[in-house]
Amino acid sequence: MWVILMKSVRKVLLLACVPLILPMTLTISALRYELSPVPPRSQAVASAQAKIALDKSTVVPAPSPVKGIVALSHSAEVLEIVVAPTENQFLVVTEFGQDKYGEPDAFGGFLYEVRMDKVRPVAREIVSGNNIVSKPSAVWNPDGTAAYYEYDDGKCPPIANNSCGIFKLDAQTGKVEKVSSDSTQGLAISPDGNLLAFWDYTTDDGLTVFDLKRNAIVNSWAGEVHAVDDSLLSDIAFAPDGKSVFALTYAGNETPLKQFDLQTRKVRTVSGNARSLAGVKDSVYFLQFTAAIADSTPAISLMKIAPSDSSVEKVLDDFPYDTILVSGNGKWIVARGGDKGLAIYDTQGRALRTAGPQCQTAAVMPDDRVIYAVRGVLTTDLAACGEVQSKHH
Repeated sequence: MWVILMKSVRKVLLLACVPLILPMTLTISALRYELSPVPPRSQAVASAQAKIALDKSTVVPAPSPVKGIVALSHSAEVLEIVVAPTENQFLVVTEFGQDKYGEPDAFGGFLYEVRMDKVRPVAREIVSGNNIVSKPSAVWNPDGTAAYYEYDDGKCPPIANNSCGIFKLDAQTGKVEKVSSDSTQGLAISPDGNLLAFWDYTTDDGLTVFDLKRNAIVNSWAGEVHAVDDSLLSDIAFAPDGKSVFALTYAGNETPLKQFDLQTRKVRTVSGNARSLAGVKDSVYFLQFTAAIADSTPAISLMKIAPSDSSVEKVLDDFPYDTILVSGNGKWIVARGGDKGLAIYDTQGRALRTAGPQCQTAAVMPDDRVIYAVRGVLTTDLAACGEVQSKHH
């Protein structure tokens, strides 16, 4: 009986101690868990990285911003820079993708006048419209007092007589006046500044010479072909002596460069397959194409027409550009070639410098500073043009 009583007491004591023992056991277990060593952080990171597939694709960096010398409010791309021969001012043709009202226009463009002789360069909008970008460069007269440009709003005579024609911009006052109401293409000015040459659609699409003093046409050649389908040749240049005009034409599969004598009205072919020309102070330069052999690309040479006898001489061989423009005071030629970049040739010193393909065009100021166009921005920073990808001989 006593034994049974003692066993019952032990069971009661054991059951009474369970609530005290269980929390202590859990506490000890928790303490053991907290005090257990933690794996080093580097090991945990390494284990996680091993399970992640890294993206090894090349990241193309965004183009670096270009520091512009003047603000052009409507400029997605600069197409032309036409520098005055004596003053540090120039005209700029830009492509914007919109018209002046903000409506979509794939060929919307603007013509600006930029003055660099101020404390801060100033750009002034002259005119806008889709035909600004399809016209060739404007031209300055020899003393830089006036510039001439073409504009065609589709309402030329005989349809109408609106804002179509050739216009004169006074460099000092900024005043614009109309010179001719005809629909024209291509524009060149004589060395004395008295004559303009252009293709005149209003008068049978002839090569036309216009006297600015007499305000009259003084010469014209009809029947010359300078446009086939959508392909248009508008390059024109006066000879240094002002006695003849050079122009590109079409003849079958070739693009002959022809010379038109202002006195005798005779026409002669200078080159059978030319492209782009530019008249400088002492000569006329053009690009000569040689037919490709098999799958090779055509050979391009920079050629020069001698002022004395109009003979042709080669200036530079292996010249990988498709457009040349006269720049500044008539001493420089700027050549453009898409992914080949730019070349700037000194016609007097016979020196050649190049710029990378990020630049769409360039121009040389009368003080020999170079203005580059990069993604619609004007800059003097050559590095913004990128690396040159072509070599020249």
